[in-house]
Amino acid sequence: MPKERKPILILANPSSGGGLAGELAPHLVEFLAERGRPSEVFFSSAPGQITERAKEEGGGTTPWVVIGGDGTIREVLAASPGPDRPIAVLPTGSANVLATSLRLPKAPRETVRMIEAGRTRLLDAGRLRNREGTRDFLLMFGSGFDGRVVREVHEKRKGGTLGMFRYFGPILGNLYGFEPVRHWIRLEDGERRGPYDLVIVTNVRHFGGLWKFPEGIEPDDGLLDCLGFKAQNAWSLIRLGFRGGVGALREGIDLECHQAARIRIEAEKEEPTQCDGDPGPSLPVEITVLPSCFRAIVPPGGTNDA
Repeated sequence: MPKERKPILILANPSSGGGLAGELAPHLVEFLAERGRPSEVFFSSAPGQITERAKEEGGGTTPWVVIGGDGTIREVLAASPGPDRPIAVLPTGSANVLATSLRLPKAPRETVRMIEAGRTRLLDAGRLRNREGTRDFLLMFGSGFDGRVVREVHEKRKGGTLGMFRYFGPILGNLYGFEPVRHWIRLEDGERRGPYDLVIVTNVRHFGGLWKFPEGIEPDDGLLDCLGFKAQNAWSLIRLGFRGGVGALREGIDLECHQAARIRIEAEKEEPTQCDGDPGPSLPVEITVLPSCFRAIVPPGGTNDA
C-alpha cells in the first residue's frame, strides 16, 4: 500500500482581506484534495494563535500554507519553522509585500499548482533585540515617518483587514504635522552614521503598493539593506515618496544605502517604529540577519532551491 501523506497544514487569518482568507480556505482544501493532498485548516481568532499552532506542529518537511497578509506570515516566522519546512503563501492582506516581491499567485488553484511544482527559495530574516526582548521580521523594520503612520493606523483599527485606504488619512495627517527626529546607525565597523530622519532596514525591494526601494536589494544574499533618508520637511518626504512610487529612488544627498549583517539604530528621542507593517519595538534596537531561515514556495523562475 502507498504510504499515506501527512496533511498540509493551512494557517489562516479569517479576518484578512475583509474575510477573503476565510472564503478562500475551503477552495484551497478542495483543490489540494483533487491532487491527492490531504489538508488541515487552522483558523486563528486572536493574535499569536497561529504562532502557537505552528509550534505545536514542530519540525518536518510537509508544506504549510499561510492565508493572510504580511503580519500573518510574521506570526509563522515567530514559530521558527526552520529552513527544511517549505511554506506557501496565499496573499489576502493589505500590502502583501512578500507576495509582490516573490510574484506569488493570488488564486487557490494556482497556489496548489505552485506547491505541486515544489520550487523553493531560502529567504533571510532579521532579528530585533532591545531592552524589551527579541522579535524576528521577514520583510523590514522602520523608524520615523512610516512608524508613526503604522502606529496611528493600528490605534484606529476596529477589527478586520486594514485596507490600503485606511493609510491615507494617517499619511496626510503626519505629513501636515511632520517634525523630523534625528536617527543614527552603527554597522559592524562601529562607525556612527547619520543623522537621518527616517531609517528602514529591509530584506525586500517592495515597500507597499507600487512603492519601491533602490535596485539591488535581494532577500537571500545574507545581508540586510539599511536605508537612511534625509527629509527635513514634508515636501522632502513627498519628493521621496514620488520617486519611490515611480521606481526612481537612487542613492544621493537625501538617501544613503548600506549593507550589513548587524545594525544598531538610535534616535535623539522616542520615536514609533514598525516591523513588517505592525507597530515595532522601541529604540535603540540591535538588528542581526538570520540567513537562509525561511523556505518559501515560489512560482517558476523564483527559485534558488538551496
